[in-house]
Amino acid sequence: MQKLVASYAMPFVAITVFMAAPATGGEGSLQRGQPISQVRAQLIRDGWTPVRIDKILPVEERINPEVKERKNLEGDARDMFNAGFYEVEKCIGADFNECTFNYQKNGECLRLKTEGEYAGGRGEPTLFSWTNDCPD
Repeated sequence: MQKLVASYAMPFVAITVFMAAPATGGEGSLQRGQPISQVRAQLIRDGWTPVRIDKILPVEERINPEVKERKNLEGDARDMFNAGFYEVEKCIGADFNECTFNYQKNGECLRLKTEGEYAGGRGEPTLFSWTNDCPD
């Protein structure tokens, strides 16, 4: 009887633990609402590498073919880049202020979206969503 109960209990325990675990996709334990600095530190500990996105926005390249620098680094994106978040791709919006960050590990990509404004040591964006999409 004891073996019978144990054989039924183990799958139940495994399912309960699986359903209670934070959402993951090979990128470690990411949780919505975490400050980007904490998320970044955890990803680096888990072997993810920040991917520096050096690109010129197509619209600006068409307007001025002489553009040789990242014009998508404006506002919070520029501030975060200057603070060492070289993987920031862009920030858009005023109220919601969504920023995009890129990481890579073993050929896999991880793209994070944050919400909120960067205010130096007084505040920073928090994790909103993530995908395994690669940068354009």
